[in-house]
Order: sequence, then structure tokens, then C-alpha cells
Amino acid sequence: MKKDWLLQRELNRMQRKENKKLLREADRTQPGPVERLGKKVEQHLPSQGVAAAEAAFQKGFGMLFEQGLPLVEKTAGGEKRRLWGRENARQLEQEPSLSRLKEMDRQARGAMAQNQAVTLAEGGGLGLLGVGIPDIPLFLGMMLRTLCQIGASYGFDFQSPGERLYLLSLIRLSVSKGKERLTAAQETDRLAHWLDGEGAPPQEAEQESIARTSHLLAGQITSLKLLQGVPVVGVLGGAANLNILTALGETARLKYRQRRLRLLQNGKGAAEGASSSP
Repeated sequence: MKKDWLLQRELNRMQRKENKKLLREADRTQPGPVERLGKKVEQHLPSQGVAAAEAAFQKGFGMLFEQGLPLVEKTAGGEKRRLWGRENARQLEQEPSLSRLKEMDRQARGAMAQNQAVTLAEGGGLGLLGVGIPDIPLFLGMMLRTLCQIGASYGFDFQSPGERLYLLSLIRLSVSKGKERLTAAQETDRLAHWLDGEGAPPQEAEQESIARTSHLLAGQITSLKLLQGVPVVGVLGGAANLNILTALGETARLKYRQRRLRLLQNGKGAAEGASSSP
């Protein structure tokens, strides 16, 4: 009884938090400061810039998914971090407590803070030198590193094809705007239910998901990445990396925490969802 009450209370609290943010975003009609800056810059930049950025995103995803995930895993703490998360999940199943949930959260926040510092330094430094579009593979690597670290903090793997689709869905959710964010959240939840043993499998192949994610990323941040390519002034564009990574990290913490709580609520414990994803 105590376990069920604790898990349901946390899930309800997180759902209220997410709904508030989703509804606020869906009702938002005015762009934020970073978006306004991007729109102004876009008016003075070549039209082929979006196509170049989209191609760079697709190439970066392909390279990282095919060759770079072992390296991402190593820099993300690898097996040690995942084993720690899975063991914490097992203990949470045996004896539910807010302190153990908070320890998972602490690990996830620590990884996020470390990556934020690196991203700010890297993006600002390259912006000072006038490096914009070529920065995309580095930035994608940091995004995936952040997702893998946060997922591992809650006991989840990321190497399977299904979990890679989930990583892509988290990226899309974090950069979606307006009413599209509601649709993206529903899609992410459907993927989570499938990965954790419920619901139908997705119809979209990995390459299609990469293409869709790359298109969305290019449309959202190309102007700022191109601004980053202007020496000195590009520091402002590089700093936008931090905003993007922060939104991604917050989205991932919420969604991975929800997945872990639902698995525990359904009595699946630490094994399912952590190692047996499709």
C-alpha cells in the first residue's frame, strides 16, 4: 500500500508539472528572446543555410549511431553508471523511498550540470573563433551524452534500436514549440510504453526518425548556428547551445523518471526497461 501510494503520488505530481508546461507552451504565441534573435539573424543569412544544417545533423546522427555510441557510453560513465542506476531501481522496488528517488535525481542533475558547463565553454569558444555549422557533430555528441547519462541514472540502457528511437523522440520534444509540443509528448509516451512492454511498436524506421529530427533541429536553431559562424559575435550563437541542452536535460529527467516510476508501479522492477528493450 505504501509503495503504491508513493509511486502514484509522484507520478501525479510529475504529470501536473508536465501538463502545466505543455499547456503554457501550446498557448504561447510570442517567441522568446533567443527565438527573436534567431529570426532577425535569419533575414540576413543565405537561404541554403537550413539545408546545410539539416544535412550536417543527419550526417552527425548517422555517424554517432553507427560508430560513436560506444564512445558516448564511455564518456557517459558506461557500464558503471548503468549498473548503479539498475541497482538503485532494484532497491527502490524492494523498499520504495523518496530518498532513493532523490539520489537518482541527484545523479541525473549532476551529469546535466557538468555537460552544461562544457557546452557553454565549447560553444562560446567556437563562436569566438567563428565556427558554427562544423560545431554540429560536437554538439550532437554532447546532446546524446547528456541523454545517455540521465537515462543511465534511472537504470536505462540506450544501445538498442528501440532506445535510440526514444532518444530521438526526446530531442524532438525538447525543441518542439506551440501545439506541436503536445503531439511530441504523446509520441514520446507511446514509445516509452512500447519499450517497457505495453502498446504497439512504432511504424517509423530509425533513418526516418533521424531525418525528421534533423529537419526539426535545423528549422529551430540554424540561424543561431550560422550566427555562431561569425567571429566574435558568434559567442551569442554559441551560448544558445546551453539553452538547447538545458531544455533537453530537463525533458529527459522528467521522462526517464516517469518511465522508472511506471515500471515500478506495474511491478516490473529494474530488469525490464533497463536491458530488454527491443
